[in-house]
Amino acid sequence: MLGDKGYLSARLKEDLVSEQALTLETPVRHNMVDPLKKTERDYLNKTRRLVETVIGQLTGQFNMNKVWARKMWTLSGRLSRKILAHGLGMLANTLLKNKPLQLEHVICV
Repeated sequence: MLGDKGYLSARLKEDLVSEQALTLETPVRHNMVDPLKKTERDYLNKTRRLVETVIGQLTGQFNMNKVWARKMWTLSGRLSRKILAHGLGMLANTLLKNKPLQLEHVICV
């Protein structure tokens, strides 16, 4: 599981491993020794950046943080449609030979 620097606690990492069998990987601070190889750390940073980009697009362009619903069924339907629209935008970009996450290139005026 990936986390940010807010989850650097060694105790939290030990608790996650012992209670839920989860390994938490977080970026290290400049004064810390990195237990991972540079290639592994680069891969994790690239993955975190990708996840944060998608979350930013879902909240910024699809207003994912403002999904008002009174019932769980309505909420899950709205969230599903927004995630589906994001995925379809990525697919359209791939078919148009654009980078998948550049959703502004999907609609040509």
